[in-house]
Amino acid sequence: MTKKQLFIFAMGLLSISTFAQDIVVNKYGQRFDCFISREDSSAVYFDYYRNSAKVDTFIVRNDIINYQYGAICEAPIPNWDAKFSLAAGYGFGAATFIGLDIEYLFANRFGFQIGGGALGASAALNYHLSSTIRSSFLSLQYNIYGIGTDKTWGYQRTTIGPAIVFRGRRWFSAQVGLGYILDKGPAYNDISTLPVVLSVGIGGYIPL
Repeated sequence: MTKKQLFIFAMGLLSISTFAQDIVVNKYGQRFDCFISREDSSAVYFDYYRNSAKVDTFIVRNDIINYQYGAICEAPIPNWDAKFSLAAGYGFGAATFIGLDIEYLFANRFGFQIGGGALGASAALNYHLSSTIRSSFLSLQYNIYGIGTDKTWGYQRTTIGPAIVFRGRRWFSAQVGLGYILDKGPAYNDISTLPVVLSVGIGGYIPL
């Protein structure tokens, strides 16, 4: 990818995460295409339009089948309460090619993730935008690129930095992030003098 293509990819991913609509589905199967304003331990608060009039309301959690930020839901989504997920694709797990990420949602919205693949390994702490592993999240990632002393395929660099990870309501996933370079290896050949690098990934995920 050229720098221009990476920039377009990053802006597109950010726009998806920012402008997609929220949904709430109650236990009767009624769907609300809405804007979720806040949530607490007892209810989810949102507003939507009915007959061109804005309605501010809430639904208690016991009456909710599922809800999600930044997605359109046409039916109850399976594995909504899953605590583990497996993601795979290009750039995942700090892999040069194909990698895997395994995430465990250890608390409300917080997940721990480890990954690896072709010439890479990673670990991350994630904060989800809603209380489900199917939601998009912000991630603080520690990545190791490359293994060994080979000048072409060996160790390149170690980085740490933030990333935005988009997850669709079914399986699609993509991410873009920045990594501050902590260390450089024999295979590092970036001509840029900047201390940060841009990373991208695209693939899919499944809750477990």
